[in-house]
Amino acid sequence: MVGVIGLAGGVGGQYGQRIGGPGGKGRPSGPTAATEGAVQAALRWLARHQHADGHWSVTGYTSECGKIKAYPGSCAPNPGDPDHDGGVTGLALLAFLGAGYYHGSKDIDKETGICYGDVVKNGLKWLINRQDAEGCLAPRRGEYMYDHLIGALALTEAYGLSESEHLRVSAQRAVDFTVAAQNEGSGWRYTAKSGDSDSSEVWICSPRTPSRRTASSTAATTRSAACWAAPAWGCCA
Repeated sequence: MVGVIGLAGGVGGQYGQRIGGPGGKGRPSGPTAATEGAVQAALRWLARHQHADGHWSVTGYTSECGKIKAYPGSCAPNPGDPDHDGGVTGLALLAFLGAGYYHGSKDIDKETGICYGDVVKNGLKWLINRQDAEGCLAPRRGEYMYDHLIGALALTEAYGLSESEHLRVSAQRAVDFTVAAQNEGSGWRYTAKSGDSDSSEVWICSPRTPSRRTASSTAATTRSAACWAAPAWGCCA
């Protein structure tokens, strides 16, 4: 997948501060041993419960329990709606990306022997492989917009960390679909152009635009959504 996605050139700005995992450069203060330990424990759980094809399952995560000798126990089953596997996979990827791991990372967890770069690489590959022709990252069933948006945020964050051209293309398509899905003069809800708007606004405003091509249209889209929400937010003069 690294051969397909490609490794980055230099990574700067806020993204460059993350690279290197725990205690990576740009993090001289703030995290403590306790907070870093908690983050690593959470990432370790996520890594152990990722499926072989790269995704995290809302219903089947317990099937991954007990596969690593150091963790022989099983989790309590608490299944959700499998249509949201894409959103859950995006959230899991954001946890690794936020901790400074990307698809080119070589860090191997000592307790599990799992390479976190492979975790991110396989998760991104799964997301990209299910992206449709219009850029949507989720099956268009039920309340799919949330899942698309979380996946879009994961892709744009991964691009920001790596500047991979392959990721840029997929991330751009996800942003383009997001812009096209907006209700005219309003916001978003559970599906594209649903005619109604709700709290999906929060996820809409998060994905970063990966190229200049849609920077202006994305900015206009975000302003339009903010103006729609102004009565609730008390803003947008």
